[in-house]
Amino acid sequence: MLALQALADRTKKESSPSFNSRGAPIIAPNNNEAQAVTMRITETTITFRRPFHLTALDCLQPAGTYRLVTDEILDLSSRAYRRTATMLHTPAVSVHFSDWKQAFLVDPSELAAAFEADGRA
Repeated sequence: MLALQALADRTKKESSPSFNSRGAPIIAPNNNEAQAVTMRITETTITFRRPFHLTALDCLQPAGTYRLVTDEILDLSSRAYRRTATMLHTPAVSVHFSDWKQAFLVDPSELAAAFEADGRA
């Protein structure tokens, strides 16, 4: 898990507050009060040296470097970011020409376990 966090810390994109297409802040209700939502999107890559499988993926994925996008929202009560989504993009970055590009919602703990298993093998 520490390896994934180190990867995620490399490149962060943060917006505070988030804005819609017209430039207005996105408002979320919280205890009958309107407050701006603070979101953080982290884009990084993760490299598998061997083929791997995750529950969310249709089949075994080949070794390679994959885009990983994590969405987080600021929890105003604890003033800490809470992960709302982790998406793995396929195919691997090294596949330059592909008609099929997909993003899969993946379980962060399952992804971390697969990454750690890849490093031990």
